Amino acid sequence: MKPERILEGLTALFVLGALCVGGLVIARELFPDRFGASAAPAPAPTRWLLEPGLIEQLAATGWRSGEAAESTAVTIVEFADFQCPSCRETAAALRQVLDEQPGRVLLALHHYPLEGIHPHAFAAAVAFECAAEQGRGQQMHDGLYEGQAEIGKRPWKEYARGAGVADSARFQACLAGPAAPARVRGDAAMARALGLRGTPTLVIGRTQLFGTLGADSIRALVRSARSSRPPWVPVR
Repeated sequence: MKPERILEGLTALFVLGALCVGGLVIARELFPDRFGASAAPAPAPTRWLLEPGLIEQLAATGWRSGEAAESTAVTIVEFADFQCPSCRETAAALRQVLDEQPGRVLLALHHYPLEGIHPHAFAAAVAFECAAEQGRGQQMHDGLYEGQAEIGKRPWKEYARGAGVADSARFQACLAGPAAPARVRGDAAMARALGLRGTPTLVIGRTQLFGTLGADSIRALVRSARSSRPPWVPVR
């Protein structure tokens, strides 16, 4: 083969490799959830989930989907981001289980907006809190996930209207006020203190899970949490 042909072939291979690498970088930027970049590296934890009373505190202080109907009710603690596709999938599975076992399985929702990749997640969490103040938390929760692709494009008042929020002026005042953002920041600070990898993160019983969960997996974990309830010995 002539030297000029070899040179042309090597040049073509170099250009092709550069295009592939460039395409991968662009794809990671446009679709971070599909390339394992859905969250920044987890911060070093300053608290641990099994410290005495912490799970119970998280179960009691998050937005709750309802009230327990019996002593063996299981409360699932979730840290979520309304712009996270995996959270949307997990929310649908959670809803199945909650609807099947009303009062026996509850959800305690905490916010962990990953603002580096989801620029409207913090504001969405605030909008949820403002709807929840008027008793429309479940409807706003479902509406934000159903309209996830429109987050950042549609006004929050449209989501609120779809959720049945009655007092629009009160909702708008809540968005502009300090209380709802403070609740979201408090949840996010707790998530960082625990060193959570990203969203969704769930705690069912004493089991912590990260990533998409289906309804069957949630049912199995709920059964295990309900049946075992072992004496709690904290382990680091």
